[in-house]
Amino acid sequence: MIRWNYAERCARQILRKDVAGDSMDDPAHLKLSKRTAKSIEDELKNDTLPRWQAPGRQYLECLIDAYAVAREHRNHFVHGIYATADTHGPYLAQAVLIPPMPNNGKTQLPTLVTAADISPITNHIHHLSLFAREIMIGFDVRGGRALNADGSPVLEQLPALILPLQPCNYLTT
Repeated sequence: MIRWNYAERCARQILRKDVAGDSMDDPAHLKLSKRTAKSIEDELKNDTLPRWQAPGRQYLECLIDAYAVAREHRNHFVHGIYATADTHGPYLAQAVLIPPMPNNGKTQLPTLVTAADISPITNHIHHLSLFAREIMIGFDVRGGRALNADGSPVLEQLPALILPLQPCNYLTT
């Protein structure tokens, strides 16, 4: 989940440019550093996105959408994996995923997940972190291209847009 932390850090940095004028010493930055992933997502969507213009607006929208779904997946795995099943012998390593709440009033049974189950999510979070970094450094505080001192774009080429994962449906299975 190191990559998730990096994606979250980049999302915070996008907000920091706006609320703290890129100053690390600003009290608003210190307050921002204590915010949860959900509150960062909400602020990006409700406060920052409406002020962003093209071309950055489309990229920030994609980041917010992908971040929201990845956050749900990440939370479910990080807070739901309770124990690892026995890995001795010919069996694959499996983790016990504990459902966090009842579904339609019925208690759900724990499920076993393998590295193959988690791999698509971790791969997506890796790509999300790289995409978030490109948004953080490639655009200015209003969604325009960030420029070097000589007027050239900081990022020569903008990244491909990222699609979100499928919605987190662990609560309904």
